[in-house]
Amino acid sequence: MGQRCPGHLGAMSHVCAPLTSLVQRFGDRVATACGDRRRTGRQLHGRVAALSMALRETLGVGPGVTVAIAALSTDRFFEAMLAVAACGGVLAPLNWRWSAREAAVAVEVVEASVLVVDQESLHFWSHLCEVCPSLRSGVVLCEGLPNGARRGDRLHSSEELIAAHPRAELRIATSPDGVAIICFTSGTTSSSKAVAISHAAFHSQSLAKLAVVRYGSGDVYLHTAPLFHIGGLSSALAMLMAGAVHVFMAKFSGRGAVEAIQETRVTALIAVPTMLVDMGAAAQGGSLPSVTKLLVGGGPMSAAHQDITTHLFPNATVTTAYGMTEACSSITFDGPFEPGSWRENRTEHGACAGVAAPGVELCIDTDVPGTEGEVLTRGPHTMTRYLGKPAATLAVLSPDGWLRTGDVGRLDAGGRLWLSGRKKDMIKTGGENVHASEVEAVVRSHPGVVDVAVVGVADVRLGELVAAVVSIADGWSWKNSSDGGSGSGAHKLGIWIGPREGRGPGRGPGARSKTLSIEGVQEACVRGGLARYKLPRVVAAWRAELPKTSSGKVKKGELRARLGAVLRRIPSKL
Repeated sequence: MGQRCPGHLGAMSHVCAPLTSLVQRFGDRVATACGDRRRTGRQLHGRVAALSMALRETLGVGPGVTVAIAALSTDRFFEAMLAVAACGGVLAPLNWRWSAREAAVAVEVVEASVLVVDQESLHFWSHLCEVCPSLRSGVVLCEGLPNGARRGDRLHSSEELIAAHPRAELRIATSPDGVAIICFTSGTTSSSKAVAISHAAFHSQSLAKLAVVRYGSGDVYLHTAPLFHIGGLSSALAMLMAGAVHVFMAKFSGRGAVEAIQETRVTALIAVPTMLVDMGAAAQGGSLPSVTKLLVGGGPMSAAHQDITTHLFPNATVTTAYGMTEACSSITFDGPFEPGSWRENRTEHGACAGVAAPGVELCIDTDVPGTEGEVLTRGPHTMTRYLGKPAATLAVLSPDGWLRTGDVGRLDAGGRLWLSGRKKDMIKTGGENVHASEVEAVVRSHPGVVDVAVVGVADVRLGELVAAVVSIADGWSWKNSSDGGSGSGAHKLGIWIGPREGRGPGRGPGARSKTLSIEGVQEACVRGGLARYKLPRVVAAWRAELPKTSSGKVKKGELRARLGAVLRRIPSKL
């Protein structure tokens, strides 16, 4: 029988509960595929049970103990996630793209006792075990410890831990407050938040996906989304509940996804616009007829994205989703639309995000019904809190359970949500959230920059590019530069968009002997600890003071419009 903490969640709401059903119904069928590895449902169950027991007995992981993980999206990540949850531990997935500094801040925020890494992220262990006092031990997802890895009581091989418990039974426990996973909303500076999400939230989200997208035991699901993202995590657990086959790809690439779909006859996947563009390019005009269910999220879709989707997946029903980490992924769904019939519903008033997911309440914070306001949601899907940020929690989560999304929209007479923008100053690039203030703080540290405003500009492949408008300091000159990529989207582009002269702060006569360029700005961002996906792809120079309101705030709307107008005149670069 499963174990639980008295007074808290039982096995019925536990993310590991579907493992029992998986063995009973599909014990001898392949459950996971990763490269050349294949595991049956019975093998998956046994490996999770063994690793869970090892985590308990060898590493001291019990109810409420936090385990951080930095690894690529593989079957071993999936097993470790379930094993930690079975112990009653709390998993904190780290973005493997982060710098060591960002990862260290995240580990300190969640006070992780154990760090799980793969060989790709082994460098995190060597750094974090020195700077994070909460870390007691580490696990490497591999057959044996790699050459150079320090053995001893602190570092262990996952396969050796599993092999040491060949007849382990799966015993399910929960954390004292019912939290299953901690997800980070963005990078790890002051703008970052660690979101605590319960077993009940994942249970609710899984049921919603099964009901709306109609996943089932006959599906073969390709993990395109990384497992450190809420979209990847929530879909993985939904597929476990459905009894589907999991196909893992360590890192997403268009070619890799197309090949995996063709080789394993994938029937279902989730994608953001960037992925659709990359898969379309890799398919070279071909289609992927085995896919019958496609869930699309990550922001608005252009007409080009929709055309690519229709051609690439001719037999797929398409469902779009709107959500956020704090809501355990999807809040609303639009669809499913029959094959070939989906087009994004957009008007001058915004884009249709569909209707509330089953079990989800939705309302608009406005005094006049039918008008725009902030989108609010309530239900078992919402987070429990932001770790270590009680004031931030109170600012978005009311005592009666309403979660403020930070997005602006309206509800029509049919209950459909229409989104018109974001209250939060955030850029979504390639499915990643980047806070403008985080990038601005680092760019301002460059001696050649007096002021900076970071905005998002439209891009066909990535959705938005991170763009920085910089006001240049006296004594510095500007160097235009570009490195255009194939297809859509530049790797980097440095241009003038504003006046070259002005009387802003620090402006005085004198020789401009130092040169500022986009390369210099990006190098400063790397030195400042920003992950590479947060680096500005466009840097626009502005000699005068940036335009501001009477209260001293930069007019980002004006800068975004001006930058967009300039970029439209140079289509070869973007």
